[in-house]
Amino acid sequence: GSSTVRFYLASNFPESKDANFSWKDFIESNNSILVGNIGNFINRTLSFISSNFEGKVPSGSLDEKVKAEITKTFEDTSKSLDKVREIEALNRICELSSFGNKYFNDQKPWESVKSDKAKSENCLYNSVQIISALATLLNPFIPSGSKEILTQLGVSDPKEMEKYLKWDHSILANGNILNHLGPIFTKIDPKTIEVEEKALGEMTEI
Repeated sequence: GSSTVRFYLASNFPESKDANFSWKDFIESNNSILVGNIGNFINRTLSFISSNFEGKVPSGSLDEKVKAEITKTFEDTSKSLDKVREIEALNRICELSSFGNKYFNDQKPWESVKSDKAKSENCLYNSVQIISALATLLNPFIPSGSKEILTQLGVSDPKEMEKYLKWDHSILANGNILNHLGPIFTKIDPKTIEVEEKALGEMTEI
């Protein structure tokens, strides 16, 4: 969709004004970064809540290291955006997602859900706070993707959504009901490249 094209442009053009638009690069950056890193972390967390906690965000308390990582990501991303270094900013946002994936793996909620429910709940609560931060951080690049993430987190009221899209980390309340779960970013079929390249060629000839 258009949000994907916007992401590609944001991640490729600012630092090299004469960059040649390549659909191959576009597909690789979209599929590996959005789908592979960020999409995968969001999907596995929300799917786990859906199947183990009746789709309700469990209660917990924000771990210090999670809080520190989120705060630092906002600081670093702000600095990069101030210097118009979008690629650097996106890479930093991806680091937060990778941190989230590692946190999820280290906590092993699939084991603790059977033996120590509170530990499992706390892991999911913290993972959701990372996702909420990702929604805000991605807003300058892919606003439609950010809104989609928030919708899946159960934030649907436009006023409430605005609160989460302000450049600051808002804690997502426990008890929020997840909805419309599904892939936020979709893989691009390479077959669409030829069509798009032809259309782009015609545009540049005008």
